[in-house]
Amino acid sequence: MAINAPTPLAISSSAQKESLTPAAPTDSSNSQDAGWMAKIRQEVYKNPKVEEVYATIGDDLLVDYWIIIARRDVGLIRELIKDQQENVLDLFSSTENPPFQIDFHIYYREGRDARDLVPDKAIKIPNF
Repeated sequence: MAINAPTPLAISSSAQKESLTPAAPTDSSNSQDAGWMAKIRQEVYKNPKVEEVYATIGDDLLVDYWIIIARRDVGLIRELIKDQQENVLDLFSSTENPPFQIDFHIYYREGRDARDLVPDKAIKIPNF
């Protein structure tokens, strides 16, 4: 997990458990991956202070989620790191071969445009 402020403050922690290492790539469908992303989206957006969520999908079966919050809020950051991350990981604990590994990044918007904070290739995950 990386947390970025106007001057980047990086705190890194992988959002995976050893037992959740995905199997070798298979012919899984995009709809299966979309189903997992929808479940993750539902968990992350449960917190009303999460403004936007973006995702990047790497060739190495790693999905990065970029969570955007309005401003630096230590309590919210702790909640997102602890509660939200654990809730998302719980989605994978009942599955032997999850389709990918995940990692979270939290950015404080601080008045900036969220698109300026995330990688160009990131796609916005809508809040339904």
